[in-house]
Amino acid sequence: MTWSALLLAIAVGIITDEFLCWSQRLAEVLLRLSTHKLPPELCSRMHEEWLADLQTFPSKLSKLFFALDTFRAAYIIDHQQRLPEVSPIVPIVIRTRDLSMSLAIVLFSLPILVIVAILIFLATKGHGPVIFRDKRVGRDGKIFCLYKFRTVDLQKNLWARFVRATCFDELPVILNVLKGDMSFVGPRPERPEFVRTMSEAIPNYGQRHRVRPGMTGCAQIHYPFGSTVDDAKAECAYDVEYIDRHYTLRANLRIMLETSLIILGIKKR
Repeated sequence: MTWSALLLAIAVGIITDEFLCWSQRLAEVLLRLSTHKLPPELCSRMHEEWLADLQTFPSKLSKLFFALDTFRAAYIIDHQQRLPEVSPIVPIVIRTRDLSMSLAIVLFSLPILVIVAILIFLATKGHGPVIFRDKRVGRDGKIFCLYKFRTVDLQKNLWARFVRATCFDELPVILNVLKGDMSFVGPRPERPEFVRTMSEAIPNYGQRHRVRPGMTGCAQIHYPFGSTVDDAKAECAYDVEYIDRHYTLRANLRIMLETSLIILGIKKR
């Protein structure tokens, strides 16, 4: 054996030892990178599950091969959940409509907003906020605060029941529309904990978050409100159908008209 061959064997041995030494950390890095390819609602859950599976493999090389295979699995999951992108023109048109209508509503309903705020302030004797804030999941899985008048603990008051029956308590949601958190028409904005639960039970639930949530929507006018998994599946089907085939200004206006008829009692769900 020549000196060059001996030195090469030593170098390969050192590199191999170093590679095996770092393979565990490299495998964990690969897992973290692969989960970033997934939708937000699956990212943390799949990272925990894959990291737990990683520990079951006996050898360092098998751990590394498993980590490499997660890239293929992440691609398949992401590809199955992703549907055709929404046309870039439609959101611009709808956002322009939302801004103009929300500004007009704020101007015309300002006296009602002030009166309801004063009544709530007097009913609570200044204790607690007039505006109720609740965390909801918006477009692309981002969390935002939903604004409503505080009437939950004032239901015994006759005027509070009237405010809820006429949906005046939801007028502050217009601020969410102005901010860009919501639209007039879109999927129902849900709480983060509900979204996490439904994302595990319903494979395509995250598709609802491709557009802004709405004050009303296709699911809201066609399906009664419910909190079970079956209810969420039915609403998700309506929402996905709306995003894929009916995400147009014309369909938006039709849904808003039907919502008005339902509020006035002229039409039933």
